[in-house]
Amino acid sequence: YLRLVGDDRFFKALRNTVFDTVVSVPVGLALALGLAVALNQQIRGIAWIRTGYFLPLVTSATAVALVWLWIYSPTGLLNTFLGTFGIAPQRWVADPTLAMPSIIVMSIWQGLPANVIIFLAGLQAIPVEYYDAASVDGAGRRSRFRHVTLPLLTPSVFFTGILALIGSFQVFDQVYVMANPGKPGDATITLVYFIYENGFRNFKMGYASAASWVLFLVVAVLTGLYFRTQDRWVHYQ
Repeated sequence: YLRLVGDDRFFKALRNTVFDTVVSVPVGLALALGLAVALNQQIRGIAWIRTGYFLPLVTSATAVALVWLWIYSPTGLLNTFLGTFGIAPQRWVADPTLAMPSIIVMSIWQGLPANVIIFLAGLQAIPVEYYDAASVDGAGRRSRFRHVTLPLLTPSVFFTGILALIGSFQVFDQVYVMANPGKPGDATITLVYFIYENGFRNFKMGYASAASWVLFLVVAVLTGLYFRTQDRWVHYQ
């Protein structure tokens, strides 16, 4: 534990993991909520559209990372698209500045289906009568969303927030496959990869176990604090 305190690489991994959490959790939940609202429509073929959004969840994380590795490649889909606007090709996961944001974007996309399904279930559990009453009182679409949908959806938001928080501290597959682990310049090293590297590559099991306990305590404390806040904003029927 004393060695961890003086290990710059450990704190780099911690900073990268916290950065991933701070960005991916709120952005991912916001996008998932927006998609759930869009998919909560009774239109022709909506079941097939919902199935399409769910597919990334049942796909291997390694396979998804390999596909995104191709998307981020110098001649990949993203650089080809940017080239149509005259933007020079970017190195993405090979760039120390863009590597971690690139992995975060992929992680958000991969985590959307599970959150969308949970939000969609929460939306369909809201009684239609509430919307009808709000419409009679003159509430517009935005007012109904703000004063009816959001308050009644807070249990779903709370649950998905817990899952996203814990999952963001466990980022490993994407880094291992996409970023040539921890490179460039340890720009993408995360806590779980730090534990894997020390335990299963350098065979420092004691050191890896110490880092694992630190990870456990960080997640436990953040989860406990998150639970403490639910009385202020979560509304159970």
